[in-house]
Amino acid sequence: MIEKINSLFAGLDGIIRTPGPSLGNLMGSKKWVSYFVIILVTVFILSFVTFPYAADQMSEMMEDSSLADYFQDQDFDFHSLSFGQKMFVLIPELVFVFIVIGIGAFFTYLFFGIGGAEGLYINYFAIVTGASLIDIVFPKMVETISLIFNVKLLGFLSPAVFIPGGDAKSFIHIFVSRFDVFSVWYAIAIALGIAYFSKLDIKKSMTISGIYLIFKALVISGFSFLFLSMV
Repeated sequence: MIEKINSLFAGLDGIIRTPGPSLGNLMGSKKWVSYFVIILVTVFILSFVTFPYAADQMSEMMEDSSLADYFQDQDFDFHSLSFGQKMFVLIPELVFVFIVIGIGAFFTYLFFGIGGAEGLYINYFAIVTGASLIDIVFPKMVETISLIFNVKLLGFLSPAVFIPGGDAKSFIHIFVSRFDVFSVWYAIAIALGIAYFSKLDIKKSMTISGIYLIFKALVISGFSFLFLSMV
């Protein structure tokens, strides 16, 4: 048991320090369950802690939106909910995490498969799950600090901060903000891990990962822009 725990922590450390071999070996072993559980538990705990802050922030945003009239009579107090009710409220976010990882694995498999990389979908699901510590957990930690201390840290970690006087709801601003530190780090880690596993040329792997990063940014930015246009 102790050896398995030590191995897990060594794997987590490896994803940060040596993403190529660590994620490549994870991709080959297809042992993604432990990492997936860590992601879900961490996201749940952080969401549980920050939900009241996030709810207040959402309420402020809705007050200035076209939906203000609808929400003005709504009174939702997270603190008054029981522990079971709080868990039920947060379950959709955990389901969303699973969907994000599953879809991310599919498109990673698709893009790299077209590029000639080896592996089955389960191999790509494993590497995407491991790399999601970078793309999901770390941003969630930063978001938690931002909400608690009311400081917009994530905004300073993307190139969108260099857009002078930019409209945060504009497509360009949303698109540029998708290339934050964690997204780029994730793309590099994925490229190194797949190159290690499939013996793919690193430059080719980096190129494929970069193209996928742009594709993902375009899709997410498109949906985000549509949503913000309606509120």
